[in-house]
Amino acid sequence: MSIAEITEFTVDLSEVPDPLPLPVRNYPATVFEAALYLSKSGKPTIKVAYFIAPDAYPIEFDADNAPEGTKMNSYFGVNCGNPPSQPTKIGLARYRQMFEHHGVPMRSVTLRPRDDLAGAWGLAEDVINTLVGSRVTVSVLHEVFEGRDIAKIGSISVD
Repeated sequence: MSIAEITEFTVDLSEVPDPLPLPVRNYPATVFEAALYLSKSGKPTIKVAYFIAPDAYPIEFDADNAPEGTKMNSYFGVNCGNPPSQPTKIGLARYRQMFEHHGVPMRSVTLRPRDDLAGAWGLAEDVINTLVGSRVTVSVLHEVFEGRDIAKIGSISVD
């Protein structure tokens, strides 16, 4: 029977175990998405999404937990303030650090007030998208969320 033939699937959800998180260690990863948005707390933030391929899993990790690979996100606060004041040095430094952590060459960039950031200073999407395709090493840690261990990115460094 092929997957296309499956029209119904019944399962007792009370018997489905939580998947095991990736073990704590460093993994090679590739950035597949990056976006600048306004966080729930009202601060400009860059969400960077990483893909860890199954062939990077350690031998002790059951690949059936994530056979298609693992996607993880990291968030970088980049609040540069709002016009008419100039962008803050702290916010500009956060942009620089984020690009450095991903091995993206430094260059001159233009910040503009962005409506989607409630008028705050922000980079254009094409600049943010220069992160996509970056190959990095992510350090995976564990934390407890809603009573169970989950994997989380602790740090990012250039391969």
